Amino acid sequence: MKLQHSLSKRRLQHCFPDIAPTLQVTAMLSEEGEKLSLKTTFNPKAAGGNVEKWFIEAEAAMRETVRDVTRKSFDAHAVSKRIDWVLQWPGQVLTLKLRLLCVVCLLCPSVII
Repeated sequence: MKLQHSLSKRRLQHCFPDIAPTLQVTAMLSEEGEKLSLKTTFNPKAAGGNVEKWFIEAEAAMRETVRDVTRKSFDAHAVSKRIDWVLQWPGQVLTLKLRLLCVVCLLCPSVII
């Protein structure tokens, strides 16, 4: 059982490198090296060994964080120079915003962005 626990702990630390020694998940890190601090942190240990429960908590925290960062980036886009905005926000958010801009341009060519 101890071996299983240490393997699980190593796996957790591989998936979530910013897990503190208390196993509190505080951020997510992309393969590209982009780091987003979670809006709501969670502790997998609190699930009492129920992996499905803490995976649901992880997904909810990740969605909430991406939604929050996306909203903030959209607001910043309206008041920032494009080059500054592109360098300030994560790639996933940039891709979403630029795709939405393309759709708006295609559907409403008279709209000035």
